[in-house]
Amino acid sequence: MQLAQGPAQSYRSEAEHFAAWLRIARRQWADIDDTIIDQYGAHDCRCPVWRKRGKLVASGAKRRRRGARHFVEFLRDRGVIPSVELVSDDDPHMAAYLTWLKQHRGATDETIRRYRTDITRLMPMLGEPSQWDAAVLRRAFQQRSKETPGSASLLVTIIRSYIRFLVVQGICRPALLHAIPSVQRYRLSTLPRH
Repeated sequence: MQLAQGPAQSYRSEAEHFAAWLRIARRQWADIDDTIIDQYGAHDCRCPVWRKRGKLVASGAKRRRRGARHFVEFLRDRGVIPSVELVSDDDPHMAAYLTWLKQHRGATDETIRRYRTDITRLMPMLGEPSQWDAAVLRRAFQQRSKETPGSASLLVTIIRSYIRFLVVQGICRPALLHAIPSVQRYRLSTLPRH
């Protein structure tokens, strides 16, 4: 696929920026997953990457993540870096959920790995799904979102997806779908960099 000059330059620029950040953050190419891409998107940029007329052009977290994902997919498609291997799971609910994500939702391996990682980190705080209630879910969400503040809205999506799957399977109560509140996002709520 041939890109127009503008988007091609944008992707090149984000790829260069991502490579510089990986070097500074001392990350390995083989370890790249959604969590690392989210960290890259949310980082406070002091990277030595000059882009326009000798000045660093600030790009938003969403644009950084999108550019990094395209670059990583490009490298994986060509075999330059290894593909993400899905880890098998002993929990039958989790195994069924991961299979459902792949077969019925068309999720990529990297997305499935991210969902599995976040849900696995929540499980010790939650316990058995049949025993869940709204207070337990909210407490676990608050604790986990403090650990990764930049991806709280994604965490809401992941938790709701897993709860929805468990509700359909008859494993937890349908009312729990509304236990996790939406994350408020305010556009232009931060001070300008300059």
